[in-house]
Amino acid sequence: MQKQQSNVSKEFVCSLHIGSATEGLRIKMLPYICTENGTIDWEAILNEDFSDADLVGVRWAYTLCHETAAIQDPFALNDKMTLPIAKAIISSLVIYWEILPLNTP
Repeated sequence: MQKQQSNVSKEFVCSLHIGSATEGLRIKMLPYICTENGTIDWEAILNEDFSDADLVGVRWAYTLCHETAAIQDPFALNDKMTLPIAKAIISSLVIYWEILPLNTP
């Protein structure tokens, strides 16, 4: 059987993964992430009110998605990072840097 190729970008997958890390991120980010067409409404996400811990995740997701820290330095609130967000960011970096393949069986 041939493996089906995904048409979503690694940047999208990283943002989706980080957006799923905590209940706060799931509630405030996932409604603006469309898996059907692979789009993210960053303007709407950035207008949400996040805790400092969740804001770390948002900044990292945005940075990985846009390949730039345009909204603010993603390292600025790292002292507020929780373990679930840290794990999501690290695994997203693994995906982003293609250390492991995105399409695994």
